[in-house]
Order: sequence, then structure tokens, then C-alpha cells
Amino acid sequence: MISRRFTRIRAQISFAEIIFAESLCFPLQWAEVEKICAGYGADALCVVETFDTDTQIVPTTRTIEEKDKEGNVRKRTEFVANLMVQVKMGFRLYDLKDRSIRDEFPGWHSISWTGVGNSPQAALATLINKSEATDRVSYAIGEQYAARIAPAWITVEREYYKKGGDSRMKPAFRMAYVNDWDGAALLWNRLWQLQAEEPLAKLPTTWLLPWK
Repeated sequence: MISRRFTRIRAQISFAEIIFAESLCFPLQWAEVEKICAGYGADALCVVETFDTDTQIVPTTRTIEEKDKEGNVRKRTEFVANLMVQVKMGFRLYDLKDRSIRDEFPGWHSISWTGVGNSPQAALATLINKSEATDRVSYAIGEQYAARIAPAWITVEREYYKKGGDSRMKPAFRMAYVNDWDGAALLWNRLWQLQAEEPLAKLPTTWLLPWK
């Protein structure tokens, strides 16, 4: 995830003595935080302080019915391997300026993969490598935490009406369609204020869109 607010620097530092644990350990000493920040010219330090993985492979079978050329139904056994990888990671965010821990976040995420084959070995062979699977799940947690501390632009979908009781609803729709939300909001606001005794049924939902 790219944030316009922060510049990310990846430090090549590992705290092997505390990283393999399920719960957050004691925080780093501020002298250590200051040393790391000074070495990279950083104002804050985000540390993965805990890391734990759980990998499970569950083999199973299922019966598949298929028709041959003559239309006869034949059954065959299909072998399935289900891989589930769960990763737990604990983050701390150190603010060097006021020497405060701005955030602590123990997070977890899991992803499952399924492999199919004509034998148990063939089903296992189609699965993703365990190491790569762990990397993908860890990356997903990292993205979640990045969105928590570093605001970034995201794309959302909204529904709005292009017709209504007033012919000026259509121009407002065109403005919104070309991403002129300020112009559309101005027109929708005028229509809202000019409503007569019979209100425009579709206007309130549309009018609130620019501020959601």
C-alpha cells in the first residue's frame, strides 16, 4: 500500500530473540528506538514484535460422477488436499518525537488453498509451497496494519439516481459520472432547498452521497 502521508523505509534489522511468540513482549528500550531511527533518518519506528504461524494440511476424498460417450454414469474417487495457513503478528508503533508508543496491534489472518489430483500425492503436489503461503498471509496482515496507521486512497462504489422529479437531476448525474462531485453536490443542494410541498422521492439518498 502506498501512502502520500508517509515515506516508508525498510530497516534490515531482526530481533530474533523476541519475534517468535504469540503475545506482545516488553517494548524496545527508547535508546534502541532512537539508534534505529537515527540510522535511517526516521521519525517513527514500526516493529513486528511477535510472529507465529500455524499450518495444517487436511487430506480428504470426494466422489465424482461422470458420463462416458455412451451416456453411462461412472463414479471415480478424487483426492483433495486442503492447506490452511494462519499467521499471528504483533505490531508496535514508536513515536520518537514524544517517546510514546502510538499503537499496539496483535493481528491475525488465515488463507486456505485446495489441491486436487488422482492420488493423495498428486493433490499435495498442486498446493502452493508452505513458505510462499506463509509469506502471502503475512503480507495480507501487513497491508491491514498499513491501512490502520497510514491513510491512503481507496476506491469505493456508490449508487445514485440519474433521473427524478426534476429535470436537473440528469445534469447532476453527468457531473458525478465525470468525478465532478463538488458540482453535483452544489446542484443537488439547490434542488433540496427548492423542494415544494411534494418532495422529490429520489433526492435525499442522492444528495447525501458526496459527504459519505
